[in-house]
Amino acid sequence: NINAGFCGFTFFINGEWKSITIDTRLPKHQNDEFSLSNTETPNAYWMCLFEKAYAKAFNTYGVLDMIGVTDFLVDLTGGYARLKEFVVGKDSGYDENKKKAFFEDIQKALNQKYLIGCMKYDASKVDEEPDSDQSDDGAEDEAIATNCMHNILDAQEDNGTRLIYLVNYWPKGKWTGTYSVEDETWEANKALAERLNYQVSQSDGTFWMDFDD
Repeated sequence: NINAGFCGFTFFINGEWKSITIDTRLPKHQNDEFSLSNTETPNAYWMCLFEKAYAKAFNTYGVLDMIGVTDFLVDLTGGYARLKEFVVGKDSGYDENKKKAFFEDIQKALNQKYLIGCMKYDASKVDEEPDSDQSDDGAEDEAIATNCMHNILDAQEDNGTRLIYLVNYWPKGKWTGTYSVEDETWEANKALAERLNYQVSQSDGTFWMDFDD
């Protein structure tokens, strides 16, 4: 009973379901921010509690930095996870046909109610804190947080434009590029915004972005 100061979660650990009970006390930094993930929605603490329970299942908070997307999805669902790497850059080897096929794979998985996690991975930054909204030179950075798992909630195509809908559970590393929250591109594509039920005042960590980005 969360009102009594405790709650429970169930994970699929090492081939069997394991129930974890935790108290609802949450660690914070000196600046009063939660040490664990949290959404931008006020008083929404479920992500922090979830991570605390997951860490308890492995007897260490270190697992939160070491666990991969595929392993986490297996532990969460008890199902099978498949890893798909998408290398960006001019030498990535991904032509338009391959990108189109990848996008269609995402759509098919979403239609079949699969959970999809994604991460912008950089091996050189695995020991660093999640990206802030600014780069080292102080300029605003439009990139999503590196080495932080996001979830893909939707994937839509409109007149050749492919968009994906994600949720960011991290308080930093917000996407501010094309089709981000309050991006002027929405104003120029009002019909698309209406079809996707885009909300200018979104504050729950969800956002759209161009698949090519």
